[in-house]
Amino acid sequence: MNTRPTHYMPTDPLFPLQWHLLNTGNINGSIAGYNINVVRVWPDYTGKGVVLGVMDSGFDETHPDLAENYIQALAWDPLYGQGTATFRSDDEEHGTNVAGLAVASNNGVGGVGVAFNANVVGLRYSDSPDSISTTYARFMEKILDYGLDITVNSWGPMEHPFDYQDEQSALRATQALLTTQGRDGLGIVTLFSSGNDRLLNMNTNYDPTSNLTGAIIVAASDQAGNITGYSTPGASVLISAPGSHPASMITTDLQGEAGHNKNPGEAGNYTDIPGEGFNGTSAAAPVAAGVVALVLHANPGLGYRDVQEILAYSAARFDLIGRVDNLPSFRAETEKDMGQELPDAMKALQAAEGDLLGHSFNSATDWNGGGLMMSDHYGFGRIDALAAIRLAETWTKTSTAQNLTTIGASTQQNAVRVEAQSTVELGSFFADNARIEQMVVAIDLEVGKLLGTELELISPDGTVSRLIDRPLPLTTQLQPIEEPVTKLQTELSSVRHWGENLAGEWILRLTNHSTTEALTLNNWRLEALTALPDTTQIFTNEFGAFAQLQPERTTIKAENGVDLNASAVTAASLLNLSTGQATLNDMPVTLDSPALFRNLTTGDGNDTLVGNGNDNILMPGRGDNSVDGGLGIDVLRLIGVRENYTVVRDTTQSLMAGNQSAGSTLTTNNAHSTVKVADNVLSGGGTDTATQVELLLFRDQVELAHLPGPLGPHAFDEIWYLNDNPDVALAIQQGNLASGWQHYRTWGATEGRNPNVLFNETWYLARNADVAQAVAQGALCSGYQHYLHHGWTENRDPSAWLDNSQYLQNHTDVAAAGVNPLEHYLHYGVHEGRLLTATAFELWS
Repeated sequence: MNTRPTHYMPTDPLFPLQWHLLNTGNINGSIAGYNINVVRVWPDYTGKGVVLGVMDSGFDETHPDLAENYIQALAWDPLYGQGTATFRSDDEEHGTNVAGLAVASNNGVGGVGVAFNANVVGLRYSDSPDSISTTYARFMEKILDYGLDITVNSWGPMEHPFDYQDEQSALRATQALLTTQGRDGLGIVTLFSSGNDRLLNMNTNYDPTSNLTGAIIVAASDQAGNITGYSTPGASVLISAPGSHPASMITTDLQGEAGHNKNPGEAGNYTDIPGEGFNGTSAAAPVAAGVVALVLHANPGLGYRDVQEILAYSAARFDLIGRVDNLPSFRAETEKDMGQELPDAMKALQAAEGDLLGHSFNSATDWNGGGLMMSDHYGFGRIDALAAIRLAETWTKTSTAQNLTTIGASTQQNAVRVEAQSTVELGSFFADNARIEQMVVAIDLEVGKLLGTELELISPDGTVSRLIDRPLPLTTQLQPIEEPVTKLQTELSSVRHWGENLAGEWILRLTNHSTTEALTLNNWRLEALTALPDTTQIFTNEFGAFAQLQPERTTIKAENGVDLNASAVTAASLLNLSTGQATLNDMPVTLDSPALFRNLTTGDGNDTLVGNGNDNILMPGRGDNSVDGGLGIDVLRLIGVRENYTVVRDTTQSLMAGNQSAGSTLTTNNAHSTVKVADNVLSGGGTDTATQVELLLFRDQVELAHLPGPLGPHAFDEIWYLNDNPDVALAIQQGNLASGWQHYRTWGATEGRNPNVLFNETWYLARNADVAQAVAQGALCSGYQHYLHHGWTENRDPSAWLDNSQYLQNHTDVAAAGVNPLEHYLHYGVHEGRLLTATAFELWS
């Protein structure tokens, strides 16, 4: 029995004050429960093996809560060389604050970081004399050379709207190198803070660092679950994470009297002095980066785009509906601190936004039964570490720069003049049936006054991305801009259309609110960053709440994705693909056309999964679960590697397998035989009891659920064939057939039926067009005939569950004998304890 704890509580003395990790309501202004939901992650994942690079001011490299995880040899300062990135003045604490939130050690001292076993490299840029783009390029070159996994950027150059637009193309070129070359092509995961200038009506699209499409842009929430009044909004914001207001983030500080905390000695080592805590989106970004480190610990094979999508789809957001906007109160606090009122133009724009935080739903169909809820203020919601981890453990694709498709649309190139107090709409059409991740609008716009300019992108389904929102002609110091920007040549990005279908007419709406000045749009370009349509629908713990708000979500349609992933649902789930009966997050739902669904994944509850006549992959997650595969070649998928599990089958024959414990047994294949798989390692792991499953898929290998029955010619499995084809079994019972073998060789092969559990006729023909053509033309009776005579020698795999070349590589005696891997395994290999591995990229297609 698995007795591992489901929570981990650090003993570091400041941990109880770190509300962003566990909020008990004991901090000023906090409400219990509003945290990143991480204590249930730590028993399994702590960031071990993941390395973050923090580009920031100098670091306290000997700090007792950083030194253990700090890689001194890789630290870099362009002025002082490699091996050091130490702080150079007593007010240069920012880098130390940021690093501690991500990776402070779990050592009984101070507090802890989100990923307390990850490593960090300090990269000091405080005194860099170069331009922003040149500096960024130099530092990212180091990060690529070092082979780091994550970069954390709690900085931004913007002093007033669009003041660094000339550096945008260079910054984007550098970011492209990180996504294409980093992590052996998986892409380095980059995070930028959104900025702290909402009070100035700033927007992430005005700053070329906070609208990078290859980066995760992070807004800030507070200890009561609200979005802070200072957090800069924008269509490029992906996620929000704790940043606090008032300042209350407990993290590492410069030791002694330097930094935020001026107390001498050890009392000055942390930001735990009331009123002197760390805050801002500078705090939110490293907290989010820590969650990313946990995600990569759980699944190191994720692409950078996978991480973006996991954070977006797992975020918590329902309770943000109807939240009061904190901007008015923050403005009043600022005016009080300044001893003067803010400019009327600022207050007028802010008053126009209303009293509540805005939100909307896009037209995606793969999140909790419908579209994604999002907002410019918090992106897709507050980061949820546990939900993100559960998705990472069960993720079935690899999304990188290599399989990202950029699609451009034709746009009108003639100059368009927009008179004062008027609006112009321009159309652009996409014919491509692609799934959107991000949209990019490039503009060449001449403006009389930025204050009057509003630019929106509208999808065919009506989702609006506001890209420019009447920028104020003020600096971040509330001073008039000496030379306001009057010509915008820039790219603007949006994540608001994530999951939508690209096809249709898009509208660019340009509104001129000025009463005197005209605008001229010289030209514009629209690009979509897309992927192929996805087959997976994702569900979280918020499904029930959104289903009550929008009851149409309770009908789950196969046309929106035939694979259901409810791994982020912690309550018990029921998914029955035979009857269409289902319950998710305690909400009864209907599976429309259940025979069309294919694969099921559930979460931490005691779940019930029932397959249909398709070849199903069933992955029940943690808990004590019941699995029934039904007809077809069905697979029980497990989270971990084989050695982490105990497998017990109905006992008729003994089999000593390579990674199996003595006495483990297999039964001859029977439709009603049971296999029990107990998780001995993962927290919350229980026992899965499965019937009518043919294969067990572990992270590192494949195993037959039961021994094959007596094999006929060419590894034909009579018992399995009759179990999988009840019409044939009935014909034998009625005396119309002598055997399953008679049926297969006479009719079954040409009907596309499978002869054993390791050959999949449909799969084989789909991946071998020449064979499919030969079968269609009558030159071959089946794909299996081809495999037996030619395919295996041509290194063609019989199914997703047997990698021919890997089997022969692992077992050189089989290769030397010139034996068909499938026939060898079913006749001999399974009895000898030889291992199978699945084909790397074909499991879910």
